[in-house]
Amino acid sequence: MTEEETAAGETQLHGGDFGLLVARLYFQALMNLGMIDHPVSGEREVDLPTARMVIDDLGMLEEKTAGNLDETEAKTLSETLNALRMGFAKTVESVGKPADESAALDKGAAQTDQDS
Repeated sequence: MTEEETAAGETQLHGGDFGLLVARLYFQALMNLGMIDHPVSGEREVDLPTARMVIDDLGMLEEKTAGNLDETEAKTLSETLNALRMGFAKTVESVGKPADESAALDKGAAQTDQDS
């Protein structure tokens, strides 16, 4: 057994890496937008409220860490948010949800643009 494995034979998960946190949230949002397969069901499922929550959490993270990230971290977070906001808008458009589902994201994107 390697040092990365526990006594139960499971690989330990490491935290504390900002880029890894953003990547995990990114993939969670992609899954909830139906853009990647769900790891358990193997199917693509759209869950807009959960996708919106994850995107909002990333937006809050960007706001709360403003000025405290290095250039690479800030760029990664900003680009991730932009990609997810566009993905959310496309998904809303394709599944025919009302425009108010994306209103909060549009507002967040506009605020981010003003802050830049």
